[in-house]
Amino acid sequence: MVCATSTDADVAIVKTTTGTTVNLQDIIIYSLEVTNNGPATATGISITDTLPAGTTFVSATAGCSEAAGIVTCAISDLTNAASITVEIKTQVNNDSGL
Repeated sequence: MVCATSTDADVAIVKTTTGTTVNLQDIIIYSLEVTNNGPATATGISITDTLPAGTTFVSATAGCSEAAGIVTCAISDLTNAASITVEIKTQVNNDSGL
């Protein structure tokens, strides 16, 4: 989920991950690219991402925190056509839901 204060900005997010096959104890890195498609500067951006079942939070880009399986990231303002990428690392702790 992406939230931004500016109502004139069109903010989009694309989530990708490393690999499609995972094993117990593997580290999975999720990349979330946040892009402002304009026309105005996006302000007050905050994104949230729920960790998949069967994984444990390891770390994330500065400005992000995790609580109860939800990672929240405060992002600086993004001008028109600007983007920023956030990384979230998790570890597979069991095979439920994966």
